[in-house]
Amino acid sequence: MVFGRGIVTPRAWWALLIRGILAIAFGVLALVWPRPALFALLILFGILLVVNGVTVLIRAFSNIKTYPRWWLLLIRGVVEVCIAVLIFIWPRSGLTAFLYLIAAWAIVVGVFDILDVITLWKRLRGKALLIVGGVLSLGFGTLIFLLPRTGALALILIIGLYAILSGILTVIFSVMLRKRNKRLEASIEGV
Repeated sequence: MVFGRGIVTPRAWWALLIRGILAIAFGVLALVWPRPALFALLILFGILLVVNGVTVLIRAFSNIKTYPRWWLLLIRGVVEVCIAVLIFIWPRSGLTAFLYLIAAWAIVVGVFDILDVITLWKRLRGKALLIVGGVLSLGFGTLIFLLPRTGALALILIIGLYAILSGILTVIFSVMLRKRNKRLEASIEGV
């Protein structure tokens, strides 16, 4: 059973919930205050990447023995944390670099979400959410790579919408995991 031993463990539902809530908050801020919050959004995005990366690293290390491709999660988590560090070191080094970092992050997240579904297709519940999230991330990252100079304000609004949609999908998935965790605990107690 994937939920008990694989990449998506019901016990980690709270980490996904936090990740989703932070993504939604980031997206709302991007939509409400796009111009004055550009620098703040850059720092908040770095914080989101750190939280996201650490969450993924926790999943990687908690699944070393049960998930044969745990190292994919390790790579994703390290990439996210490294991108966050670069954002913190050079926050004013250019919006284009920031946008390319966001694009790279979105593409990495999309690829790994889709790989999760492919790897665990037969045993994974909620795969439609992961596929939608993966495709959304891939499309978003590709759009930024193709059109980096179309205007920082427009891209900040797109980033905000993307963060909200991605956050909502993550929150929904975390709730599904929590319900699954409660059922597992009830079945264990009943034994």
